[in-house]
Amino acid sequence: MLSEIHQIVEKNADEVIKTLDERLSRERSDPAAKRSWQDTEHGVSEIWVKQGKINQVLFHELGGRIIFQQTGWEPIDP
Repeated sequence: MLSEIHQIVEKNADEVIKTLDERLSRERSDPAAKRSWQDTEHGVSEIWVKQGKINQVLFHELGGRIIFQQTGWEPIDP
């Protein structure tokens, strides 16, 4: 029973990966889609850099320790 489930999961995972690879290939070949991805990545990068600079100023101005969260460095002491 367990091996049957494992085979089903593997088959479905392979199909999902193949589908995603095909979709990514089509998106990479489409200049408009490629540009859209680049714009999105650029926007996200700007947000991360801005937040990092804000946290850096907070740390230097207020002093204290910093921790690394999923979203980046963050001051934890006032």
